[in-house]
Amino acid sequence: MNNLLVIVSILLSLKVYPKSYHFSDYEQASQAVEFLKFESESTKMGFITTEFDGYAKDFELNFKKNKNIVTELFLVLKAESLDTDNSSRDEKMHESIIESKKYPAMTFALLKPFELKEGEIEIEGRLTIRNQTRNKKINLRVKKEADNSYSLNGTSHFSLKDFQVPDPSIAIASVRDQFDVKFSVKVTE
Repeated sequence: MNNLLVIVSILLSLKVYPKSYHFSDYEQASQAVEFLKFESESTKMGFITTEFDGYAKDFELNFKKNKNIVTELFLVLKAESLDTDNSSRDEKMHESIIESKKYPAMTFALLKPFELKEGEIEIEGRLTIRNQTRNKKINLRVKKEADNSYSLNGTSHFSLKDFQVPDPSIAIASVRDQFDVKFSVKVTE
């Protein structure tokens, strides 16, 4: 009987938190407090460099906590929800670059637990894009809010080549291989 109480107590202390994000368009995603954004740049005619960005309009974050330790974290992003606010660029991205119909999801899975406390930490996980999986580190800034929730603000980057993503460059504009990723999410106790 005591063993049963211990097991039930442990199971109750492990909490699973799913959180879904859905935005109708680029503008709504870009104005959201909680978001997932990517940035890069292109160089036109060899000397005019411009930046561009995009947002995930549909993603889900699932994590498990044991007290203040995040033991699991799993992010699923619907590839077709990526939006750069440029319909011709988005069409090329979805049809021939990330091939959203063939590879409908991008994922990130935490490799090691981390303590949920204020400060800056580095976490590591497995990022999967187009069925190519690589270990990636994320710089994470954790802030405890007045309502006892935590704001998680993260940054990372990845190389298109590392994930065997075709070069999105066109004849008059070359796109940088590195894409920077930024996100902000809020998790509750």
